[in-house]
Amino acid sequence: MSLPDLSKAADAVQAQVRQRFAVLASKIDNQATPPAELAESYGDMGRLFMVAEYLDAAEPCFANAATLAARDMRWPY
Repeated sequence: MSLPDLSKAADAVQAQVRQRFAVLASKIDNQATPPAELAESYGDMGRLFMVAEYLDAAEPCFANAATLAARDMRWPY
């Protein structure tokens, strides 16, 4: 997973996306991260991408969240 081109976003949006992405990346790298926690981080990243109108980047986040937390009905929608 990689960040989309953020060059057209406001500086505050870029900073928030990069910070949230760093949190997600650290959880992905940590083998001890529980699946539910990782799903929540993917979902948070997906929601942020949606708000910032990076819809193509949001889709895989929600798909990963749905895979990791299949019973959580937030992610398929």
